[in-house]
Amino acid sequence: MYEIFISLLLGNSMDFFIKLTVIPLVSLLLVFVVQAIWMKFEKGKFPYIMHSKIALLNSIIVVAVIINLYWFLLIKFNGLYVFTWNLFPYKFTNIYLLLSPLFVSYLMLIILYFSTQSKIKKLI
Repeated sequence: MYEIFISLLLGNSMDFFIKLTVIPLVSLLLVFVVQAIWMKFEKGKFPYIMHSKIALLNSIIVVAVIINLYWFLLIKFNGLYVFTWNLFPYKFTNIYLLLSPLFVSYLMLIILYFSTQSKIKKLI
């Protein structure tokens, strides 16, 4: 578990592919948990469907902030010495390759945000 969430440098390709699937799935699960909590504590004036979509948009924003904090802490605790700005070697010491699970999480959140926003516009 330490290798997946806390350690930035990986030992082999299997750890990378596990990290590539687990981090986006955890962020997606976190979106729906935050949405459930948001809907429980906030009473809206809108119909239930509209209220759930608005809560989903707000939870996506909250999870994006959480991922940003995670990204900052991950880089801070693992050190900035792993950055190689001018090279892109396909090794597991490449920071761009190691941060790709976070990029996939961001991409997934962006797609979910804009699809939910378009559904809200159709409801209005």
